[in-house]
Amino acid sequence: MNNKIYNLKASLISIFLLISLGILNAQNFGDCGYIDEPGPPLTPAIGCENLSDAWLNNYRTPGYWIPDGNTPIKTVLVNYIVCLKDDGTGGWVDSPEFRDEVDLMFASLNTWYSNSIPKGYSLTCEPTYTHIYDTRIRFELNDIIFIDNSVFNTALSTNAIFDYLELHHPDYKKAMNHFFTMPPQGSTSYWGRYSIDGEYNQSYVITHYSMWDDTQVVWPDHIGHIAHEYGHALGLHHTYNGEYTDITHYDFLDDIFGLCAEPLMIDPNNPCFSSCGEPNEPCPCNPSPNHICYFVDDCFFSNFPEPYPLMSGYPNPRYISPKYAGRMHRDLSCYANTFKIPNSPMHNYVKEKYAYQIPLTISENETWDFAIKMYQDIVIEPGNTLTITCKVKMPINGKIIVKQGAILKVDGGTITTAHDSKWGGIEVWGNRDDNQFEYTGHPLAQGKLILNDALIEHANVAVRNFDYSNQATTAGGIIIAKNCTFQNNSRAISLKPYKNITDFNNVEYDYRATFTNCTFTVDSDYLGGSSYPSWHMMLWGVKGVRINGCIFENNLDNTPSGNAIYSYDAGYNIKGTCTSLVSPCPTGQYNNTTFDGFYRAIESVNSSNALYQIYIRESNFANNGYGIHFRSVNDAVVVGNKFELGIYDDCNYDAGTGIFLDNCKRFAIEDNRFKLLQNAPPAHYVGMHTLNTNNTFDEIYDNKFDDMIVANHAEGKNWNVENTMGLAYYCNKNQNNSWDFYVEKDDGSGKTGIQKNQGSRYYVAGNTFSQSATGHFNNWGSYEIDYYFDLASPAEVPSKLYEVEPYPELLDNTCPNHYGGGGDILLSAAAYQQRASDYNSALSSYNTAYNLYNSTNDSATKRMYEEQMSYYNMLLSRAVYDILRSDLADTLLQAEKFEAWQEELNTYAAAESVVDLYLQQGDFVAAMNKVDSLQIDFVFDAYDSVEYPYYQNLKSLQATWMDQGRTIFELTASEINSLSAIADSSRGVAGAQARGILAFAYDSIYSYSSCAQMPDTTKKSAIFSGDFNNEKSGLFVTAKPNPANNSVTFTFVLPDNVESTSLNLYNANGGLVDKLVLNKSTSKIKYNCSHLKAGVYYYSVSCLNEQMTGKLIIVR
Repeated sequence: MNNKIYNLKASLISIFLLISLGILNAQNFGDCGYIDEPGPPLTPAIGCENLSDAWLNNYRTPGYWIPDGNTPIKTVLVNYIVCLKDDGTGGWVDSPEFRDEVDLMFASLNTWYSNSIPKGYSLTCEPTYTHIYDTRIRFELNDIIFIDNSVFNTALSTNAIFDYLELHHPDYKKAMNHFFTMPPQGSTSYWGRYSIDGEYNQSYVITHYSMWDDTQVVWPDHIGHIAHEYGHALGLHHTYNGEYTDITHYDFLDDIFGLCAEPLMIDPNNPCFSSCGEPNEPCPCNPSPNHICYFVDDCFFSNFPEPYPLMSGYPNPRYISPKYAGRMHRDLSCYANTFKIPNSPMHNYVKEKYAYQIPLTISENETWDFAIKMYQDIVIEPGNTLTITCKVKMPINGKIIVKQGAILKVDGGTITTAHDSKWGGIEVWGNRDDNQFEYTGHPLAQGKLILNDALIEHANVAVRNFDYSNQATTAGGIIIAKNCTFQNNSRAISLKPYKNITDFNNVEYDYRATFTNCTFTVDSDYLGGSSYPSWHMMLWGVKGVRINGCIFENNLDNTPSGNAIYSYDAGYNIKGTCTSLVSPCPTGQYNNTTFDGFYRAIESVNSSNALYQIYIRESNFANNGYGIHFRSVNDAVVVGNKFELGIYDDCNYDAGTGIFLDNCKRFAIEDNRFKLLQNAPPAHYVGMHTLNTNNTFDEIYDNKFDDMIVANHAEGKNWNVENTMGLAYYCNKNQNNSWDFYVEKDDGSGKTGIQKNQGSRYYVAGNTFSQSATGHFNNWGSYEIDYYFDLASPAEVPSKLYEVEPYPELLDNTCPNHYGGGGDILLSAAAYQQRASDYNSALSSYNTAYNLYNSTNDSATKRMYEEQMSYYNMLLSRAVYDILRSDLADTLLQAEKFEAWQEELNTYAAAESVVDLYLQQGDFVAAMNKVDSLQIDFVFDAYDSVEYPYYQNLKSLQATWMDQGRTIFELTASEINSLSAIADSSRGVAGAQARGILAFAYDSIYSYSSCAQMPDTTKKSAIFSGDFNNEKSGLFVTAKPNPANNSVTFTFVLPDNVESTSLNLYNANGGLVDKLVLNKSTSKIKYNCSHLKAGVYYYSVSCLNEQMTGKLIIVR
C-alpha cells in the first residue's frame, strides 16, 4: 500500500489570484497530510474478547451503523485554537465579522453532513444499497481560544501548544481542538492533517496557511478541507491509498468502490498511466482475487461527473456514502476499538449527553463482548437475552429496559455513565399479576437480570424491579446478583411491592431477588455531591429478599451518612456466605455481611405488614450512627452480629446506637456483640435502645456489651396487662460499661418501665455486670424492679442499683443458645411439634398459677404465684415465638398459621398484628372491625386510652387509601397532615408507624430523631453489700447468715411510728411455715431453723402499706 503526501500546488501569491478567479481545488493550500496506518485494527484498549457473533457480524461493520431517522444525531464539539504572533497579528482577528464567518463555516459543514449528494460516478459491480442523505453527524463550535505566541503561530507541531492549553485552558479537553497556524511558505507540503496527541490523549486537526485574511474563514475549498479532516477524525480513510481493498473485509466500503476492481484502474492503456512511475505517477493496479483497486488521481474520477467521495481529495467531494456515515457512528460508539485510525478520544467530544428519544431495540440474542458508548436507551424485547461481558457507557438518565420475558446478563461486564452525571439505571419490568417461576406451560413472565462479577456504577438507581413510567402494574422483575459491585449510585436497588403468588396453589413465595458477595459502595468519585444522603437498597412490599455475604459501605463521608438498606413493609434475610464449595465451610472462607459508615445502616418500618420477616445474622456493623433502626417491626430476628458503634449528630449531643427498637414486639435479639471502634471519640454510646414494646413478653438475650455508656436503655411502656409481663433482660454479658441497664424516667404516664420481675426464683436473669460501672441496674421508671440472680456466680451479682430490689438465688442459668451459635429459626417437624407441646404445658401451668393467685389473699403467697405466672408466661411466649418465627422464615407464606397463633396469644399486641395482617391481605373491612373490637376485647389502662384514638385514626386512614389503590407516595395533603399529627403526639404503635410512613415517603420534609435520654448523674445508684439489704421508707430487714444452717438472725428497722409487726416465713410452694413478731425495741431476732428442711424459703414483712420480701436459703 503506497503512502504519499501531495506537494504544495500553489504559492501563496498565486493562491490570491486563484481565489479571485474561483478555481481553487478542494485542498488548495496543499493536500491532506494524514498517513493511513496499514494493517488490521489494534486490540481493544480494555481487553474485551471481540469474538461474539454480534460483534463479528454486526457491531464492527459500517453497514450495521448506517443511520436512519431513528439514529441519534451526534454533534462533535470543536475548539478553534487560533495561534497568532506575540503582537496579536499574523492571523484572524477576534471580531464580530470573524465570529460570523466561523458560524458560517460550521453551518456549511453541517450542510455537507446533513445533505450528502448521491455520487456522480458509476461502478462496474454496483452493490445494492439505499443512499442516505443525512449522516446524522453534526459539528458545533465549543470555544475559540486565541493565543499570542509567535512560536505557536509558525508551528507545524502541536506538542507545545497542548502543554500551554493544559496549563491555561484546562477545559480544552471538552472538544476536539482544531489548531490554525501560519508557518513559513514551503514548510510543509500539505495543508493540514488529523492526528492524536499521545501525552494528553486528545484528537485534533491542524490547518496551516488558512489565516491569510483577518476575518475570512469560509470559501469552498476550505470547507472541503475541513470536512475532509473531520472525516478522518471520525474514522474515514483516503480512497486513493488508505481504504481496505478486500471485498470480504468487514470494513470494506462497497458503496464507494463496488464489488469488483474497476477496469479503468487496471487498464494499462488508461492515459493516466502513460508516465507510470516517473517519478511518482500511478501505475495500473493488479488486484488479488476478491480485491479492488484504489481510485487514484485522474485515472478514475476524471471520467465521471461530480460529486466524488468525501475522502477522494477531489473537487466537490459531497458524496458521503451510507457506510461512510455508518463508520462514523461506529467509531463514536465503539470507542475502545481502533479501526486503523486512532480516534478513541472522539466520543468524548459529542455534545449529546442525554438519551435520544428512540431506543436501541434488542430483538435477538446478543453478546456484547466489546466496549460501547450509548446515545440512547436499550430495550430488550421479550424472549431475547442481551449478555454484556465488556463495558457499556450510558447517556445521562439513559436506561436499560428488560421487558417481561427478556433477560439481561452482565457477566464480568461494566455499565457506567458516559459523562460527569449519572445515567438512569436498569429497569427489570415485571407483571404484577403473574409469578416469577418458569415451568411447563408457563414461560418466563417477568424481566430477569443476572449479574455475575459485574460493575454497575454512577446510576440514579442502578436496578429497579419495575417500569418507572408505569409503576402500578410492572413490579416483579427478577434480580440474581453474585460477586458484583454497585459503585457510586445514588441508589443501587429499588424494589416496589410485588407478591410472588402461583396459580396452582395460590401461595405466596419469596421474591426472587438474591445478592451474594456483592459490594455496595460510594467513594470520592460519587457524582451526587460531597455527602451521601441516599440508600443503597430500598425494599418496599416484598418478601424474602436474600442478601448473603455482601459489603455495604460509605467511603465518601467523614461522619456516618445515608442508609445501606431502607425498607417499608418488606421482609429480607441477611447473613454471611461461604466462598468455598466445601462443606463445612473451611476456616477463613466465610464472609459476613458488613455495613460501614452509615447514619442508619439498616432502617426498617412496617405499618401494614405482618407476614414479611426480617432476619439479620452473621453481619458486622462498623462506624454507623445506628446499626439497626426499626419502627413497628415485629418478629424480627437479629442474632450473631457484631456492632462497633459510630456517631450520629441529630441529638443535642454526639451519640451512637447499636440497635434501636421503636414499638417492636416478639423480636429475637441474641448473641450480638456491641463494642466501640478503636480510638472512638467520646459520645453517648448505647448498645440497645428499646422504646414502648407494650407487649406481654419480650426479651433481649445473651448479648455482649463492651465500653458502652449505656448497654441497655429502655424507654416508655415496655409491658402490657400487668407490669410483671413485659420486656426482660437475660444472660447478657457486660464489661466496662458506664451503665449496664438503664430504665428511662417516667414520662408522666405512670406506666414507664420494663417487666417488674427480671427473672424469678425459678429462673434467674443470668446477666453479668461491669465491675467499674457507675450503675449496674438503674431504674427511673414508674415502679420498682425485682432482680433475681445467682448468688454463687460473682459476675452476676449486682451491687450498684437504683430502685431495684435484688433477690439472690442459688440457681444457675446456663444461658443456652436459642438462635445464636448457628441455631436455625426454621424448625424441623419434630421441633415444631415440641414447641407446640411446650406451649400447651406452659399455658396449663400458667393458668394453674393464675387461679391460685386469685384464690389467696396472702401477699407473700400472691407474690410467689406472681413469680410463677411470670415464669410460665416466659416459657409459653418463647414457644409461640419460636413457632411464629419458623413459619415466617418459610419460603411459603403461612398466613393462616400466623393468624391462628396470634388469636391463641390473645394479647393486645397480637390483635394489632392481626389488623396489619388483614390490611396486608387487602381485607379492609375485617381490619377495621378488628380495630373496633380492641376496646371491647381488652381492658384499657390510661396509656391505652390515650393511644387507642391515634391507632384507630391511623388504621382508618390506611384502609381508605389502600382500598382506593393508592400508595403512601400518593397521599393527600389532609392525610399527610393527619399522619404528622399522629407522629408528633403518639408514643405507641400509631406514632411509630406514622413516623415511619412520613420519613420513608416524604423524607425531604419529615425526619424523626431517636435520641436516648442521658442518664441522670445527679442521683447515684445505691451501693448494696453482698447481704442485699432491703430498705424502703425506713423499713429495713435482712437475714444473716444466708444461707443458714441451724439458726438465722433477722436484723430489722421499723418506721418511726411503728412499734411492732410480724415476719411471715413461707416455703417454696407458698405455704406458711412460721410467724415471728418483730418489736422495735429489739431490732434483732434470732430464729432457730434447725427443724426446717434444706431448701429455699421466703420471708415477708408488712407495715404502713409497705412490704419487704426476701429469700432465705437453708442448707444441711
